[in-house]
Amino acid sequence: MSAKRKHPPDNNSDPEERSPKRSAEEPPTEEDAQPETASRVSRAQFWYYQDTVGNTQGPFYPGQMRDWLDGGYFLETQMVSPSFHGEVPMEYSEIRALWERPESYFMCDETVAFRPPEEFFEPPPEQPEEEEDDEALTRQLKQRLMQRGAGSGPAEKSQSDWR
Repeated sequence: MSAKRKHPPDNNSDPEERSPKRSAEEPPTEEDAQPETASRVSRAQFWYYQDTVGNTQGPFYPGQMRDWLDGGYFLETQMVSPSFHGEVPMEYSEIRALWERPESYFMCDETVAFRPPEEFFEPPPEQPEEEEDDEALTRQLKQRLMQRGAGSGPAEKSQSDWR
């Protein structure tokens, strides 16, 4: 009886890397240790992570998580978990256990928002541009300087006080 394969063999892979389908009695291999969610992570709407003291942080968009990973705030060993429908996850896995390639970390399919929608970002209020002449700006600067130190600046001290 010939062994059945999970996937068609990759012609570029080493024959020893091609694993036949195992029976239920055989112990799991390291390849099988990947969490069940590994095949679905590209469809995760949100992500959670466990901070250094074990507290759950989230939810965050995939793009936010990717930015933090790229910025060095997360290592591949960071414990994370996907959220598919807004649920708070109970099980966490290392980032590297959820994807085959680092360039795929937190990349989502086209049905998932990579970043928050723009309407969540409030632009800073616009400051009216006041055109002032040089004399008005000079007066304002003098007033601010007088309010701050009123005689405590270095110009108020004699050279003998500087030593």
